[in-house]
Amino acid sequence: MAQPPFYRKPGSAPIHPAEVNAYSVLARDKATTRQVVQQVPAPSAPSQPLTYTAKAPIILTGTMFSIPLASATGDGYLSAADWSTFNAKEPALGNPPVDGYLLSSLASGMRSWVAPGSGSGLFGASIVNPPALASFTWLNQGAATAQQNGAPISISLPNAVALNWRILYKSPIYATPYTVIAFIKPLQNELNSQATGLYFYDSGSGKLMAFECLSQTTGYRLRVERLTDVNTSASTLYTGNIASTFSSGFWIKIRNNGTTLYYDVSMDGANWRNLASENVGTFLTPDKVGFGGINANSGDIVDLSLISWNELNVATL
Repeated sequence: MAQPPFYRKPGSAPIHPAEVNAYSVLARDKATTRQVVQQVPAPSAPSQPLTYTAKAPIILTGTMFSIPLASATGDGYLSAADWSTFNAKEPALGNPPVDGYLLSSLASGMRSWVAPGSGSGLFGASIVNPPALASFTWLNQGAATAQQNGAPISISLPNAVALNWRILYKSPIYATPYTVIAFIKPLQNELNSQATGLYFYDSGSGKLMAFECLSQTTGYRLRVERLTDVNTSASTLYTGNIASTFSSGFWIKIRNNGTTLYYDVSMDGANWRNLASENVGTFLTPDKVGFGGINANSGDIVDLSLISWNELNVATL
């Protein structure tokens, strides 16, 4: 059947009816699209302006939001300085010396790594494991050696004929007031000028205050000695004879309340007696604490083992 002329392409065959239908649908869709677009309403302005509110500690100024720095009485954000202060409230614990240690806490707020089965010392006194050997620094090490197998720290002092105090020292954990309590087991002979103990150290002047168990050919004694440096004894603040059994292990304590230095002794690590005291600045103003000893004798080597080391933020007896 012949098609009307408008269904024919010039110089070609008649257009197929299916093509005619397709063109017609496309035309209808375009018309519909134009109609829909024309019917979409234009956006209108809001009937009233937007309002904002803020709840403390957030502050609204105009259309700007902010938050203040927190204070002792007001909430806010935590500054970097505040974070450092907060983070420093608890001393860094560090890692235990070996696997299997347990975390122990004291009423003072201190924490310590404790070997399994430990925690009770001589006569039930509290044993606090010493910190890592690496936290101490040598003063006048010479030929002395130190090692830490498990919790205790041991020092070996070679024999000599001259005065040579050899000390492992560190900065106190706390500012004044502070206390250092130690249980030391020495291996000394009844020879002159062998001693082990605790020390206050003034790193600026090089002076020390030694609180020691001193051995002599006549026996043992406790003494508090002023040292001009690691090679020079200046004078004695206290000395007193003790039984030789005390040298098998002893509890001693040094305290600094900011104005006075104290030297205390105990037979059980729980009940203390003050032996001597001296005002800060009379001989030295310490900024370090430590342990060690002297072996100014040509006899046997002196060994000592630091069994317990406890630092407290108090300076009471």
